[in-house]
Amino acid sequence: MRITTKICINALRKMTEDGVPITNQALVDAIGIKATSQSRALDIASGWMSNMRRCGLIRSVNGFKVDGPQRKLQVYELTRWGQRFKAGKKVVLKVAANPRKVR
Repeated sequence: MRITTKICINALRKMTEDGVPITNQALVDAIGIKATSQSRALDIASGWMSNMRRCGLIRSVNGFKVDGPQRKLQVYELTRWGQRFKAGKKVVLKVAANPRKVR
């Protein structure tokens, strides 16, 4: 299965509705990410979470971590933008390297 932004954001919204803490491991379990020859499933989920965080769809919850398979895992929450974001087929999440300064 090919992982897309739409699949990830829908899984995160479902976790929020169900009251499940949003973590990398929860994302692996929710969408069934499989390990590859080069990456563990948790590392792939971490990459997706990092991308979502950089784009402002999620933010970390300070001072709240849960136990993971090997270490404590950071918990995230959806932002208002993450709740409203509509991912289509042609939507590509990109972050500007040098965003314009707002005056």
